[in-house]
Amino acid sequence: MQKSSQQQPDRSVAPAFRPVTDLKVQEAVQFQLDNGIKVYSINAGFQDLVRIEFLFDNKNYYPDSPIIAAASNRLLTEGTKKHT
Repeated sequence: MQKSSQQQPDRSVAPAFRPVTDLKVQEAVQFQLDNGIKVYSINAGFQDLVRIEFLFDNKNYYPDSPIIAAASNRLLTEGTKKHT
């Protein structure tokens, strides 16, 4: 077995900062399901990766009470004994 000619980086030292100069983002394809839901999709290659986000309009927005939104968001992931 041959050894690699490249030396491994020292992970205990942070690399030098460099600004991002060229960022290419693939444009999403938009389509609509039969039930009216808009879907935005990016086919970025052969990697097995899926990310799904659900975005809902907030009909009861209370800007003076941010704790209500935080509490509601937390309840979405907790569930109850009878409902998950």
